[in-house]
Amino acid sequence: MDVEAVGVDGCSFANVRFTGSSLRQSQLSDRRIEGCDFSQVAAGNVSLNHCAVNGSRLSGSSWD
Repeated sequence: MDVEAVGVDGCSFANVRFTGSSLRQSQLSDRRIEGCDFSQVAAGNVSLNHCAVNGSRLSGSSWD
């Protein structure tokens, strides 16, 4: 999945595989993220506001 400048508010992600995705310049607000795989994700300029991330994998991701 490759997305850019997407805003997502007030929803939850559980057990979602984002592996190798590009989420650049996206905004995630008021969300719960559990058991997701963000391995090798390119997430430059991503904004996380009021988010809870639990039991998720972030190996090799770039958050710059």
